[in-house]
Amino acid sequence: MKRKMVVKSLLGAAVAVVFATGLVFAKGENINIIYRGQIGSNLTLAPGNYKMAVNAASQNPAATFYKNGEVVGTAPVKIVAEANKNSQTEIFYSTPESHVRQITEIDLSGKRDRLVFKHS
Repeated sequence: MKRKMVVKSLLGAAVAVVFATGLVFAKGENINIIYRGQIGSNLTLAPGNYKMAVNAASQNPAATFYKNGEVVGTAPVKIVAEANKNSQTEIFYSTPESHVRQITEIDLSGKRDRLVFKHS
């Protein structure tokens, strides 16, 4: 009987940690896209201010981008943990090809994670 309670408690704690991690990103972060950038093969973001929310609790994390409260698009993302918090929000682009830059990574101010985007 005691063993079942311990297992349930540990499972509950694990779920709470995963859920809390997801909530950190689910609130959304404001980002400013300076250059027109493509994420993956289907999502292109024009210059401007966006809110980005990341579903980090999922087995397949994804970043969703909003402009003026409307969903612009969603892209799969790899979350890479770093030792130190990012001091500022930075958006990394590839070298332009055919006047299009790929957004390869977003680092959010105050977070320990890098968001890395794959391109096909």
